Amino acid sequence: MRVTVSKVALLRLALLVATGSAAFAASAQAVLKDQVISRPWDDSLVVVGNDSRVRAGMTVRDLENLVQRVADQGKALEQLRASNDALNRKIEEQAQKIANLERRQGDGGRSSDSQNGELDKLSRQVDSQKNELDKLSRSVSQLGSANDSGGRKVDDLQRRIDEVKRSVDDLRSRVK
Repeated sequence: MRVTVSKVALLRLALLVATGSAAFAASAQAVLKDQVISRPWDDSLVVVGNDSRVRAGMTVRDLENLVQRVADQGKALEQLRASNDALNRKIEEQAQKIANLERRQGDGGRSSDSQNGELDKLSRQVDSQKNELDKLSRSVSQLGSANDSGGRKVDDLQRRIDEVKRSVDDLRSRVK
């Protein structure tokens, strides 16, 4: 026997335990460094560490509201799951209908065979055009990269020419 517990159920259980302990704590008295502080039923105090700092905690009403909100969200989740299951059933039914239609078209005779042949021919043409387009785009990208590298080579050669011109000018000035 296998028992499964959903996250929502665990969250509800944790909130119920927290609510119960908060209700018990709310009815008790808090001892704080030899002082007794009476607390009303809907208030809570939390003592933090040994330095006896006190801060207000979550009230019982807030916990009850939180439990109610979690329950409402759980119901909404169940409704969403039910609608999801219904949509999955519709999808399966539509897939079955499509499969039946495809079988019927396959049994349609020569007219559907000729139409299927034309459709196959058109799809082959589209595929070949797509392949040609891919080849062209690759060629364009290769040309672009070749153009970039050619441009860099031209720039390098221009720099070298400028250096040679400067060297020639320096030599002329020395010769004069």
